Amino acid sequence: MSTIIPSDIGTLSAYAQDLLDVCADALADTTAGTPADVFLDVDAPAFDCCPALVVVVPNLAEGITSPLAPSEETALRSTFGRINLVTYTVWTLRCAAPMQKNGNPPTAADKQAVAVTVQEDMWAVWNGVNHAVQNGLIFDTCTGVHFDGIRPIRAQGNCVGSLATFRAMIPGIPNDGT
Repeated sequence: MSTIIPSDIGTLSAYAQDLLDVCADALADTTAGTPADVFLDVDAPAFDCCPALVVVVPNLAEGITSPLAPSEETALRSTFGRINLVTYTVWTLRCAAPMQKNGNPPTAADKQAVAVTVQEDMWAVWNGVNHAVQNGLIFDTCTGVHFDGIRPIRAQGNCVGSLATFRAMIPGIPNDGT
């Protein structure tokens, strides 16, 4: 795990990898365990390879610096300071309940078993990231981390799972004046 101060060209990816590692460790304690495929991806993963654990950086934006800030505040950030707010998404994919051999839809028991697995994953990721942030194991310990929520993903391509979203403030690459 890393706490990178000051930031450099690898900070964004290093934090994404740290988040991936924390989530993989958290999922190891679930009934289904850590998925075999654990990786960083450029965008939302295809729902054709489950089980999988994927971390994506879908957005890099500016954070609000003051509740009373004028609407043009972002235009002056190079003068007064910028908050870099990075969104990280954690996709935990599991196999959906299978069709019955006779072609009928999955049984209620099969659906419930998958639901329990997804709920364990959600709770493990949520608590694993929370503990890692509290213990200074991920992200910059001097900045904030927003827990934007975690929600189930409906069945797609024989996969189900959950999507967790976190936003972390990270320092920018220092300006050397050139």
